[in-house]
Amino acid sequence: MKDQFTILLIANNIYLQHDGFSTKGKTAKKIIQDLLNHKVVKRIDHALYLGRELARAEQCLKDGRDYVQG
Repeated sequence: MKDQFTILLIANNIYLQHDGFSTKGKTAKKIIQDLLNHKVVKRIDHALYLGRELARAEQCLKDGRDYVQG
């Protein structure tokens, strides 16, 4: 599906996949920086959604909880 962002926690990292682009890191800030550097996000609603979801994923990673993308 076009415009779908997938966020997963795997092996103590946050993974993000979108339309052939993928990145990983331990913090939301690192993933967001990669998205900006590669000009992946083009819509403000996606940017806001990703900020919220990546912050949730990072907190789950820190707390050792499962993350389910909302």
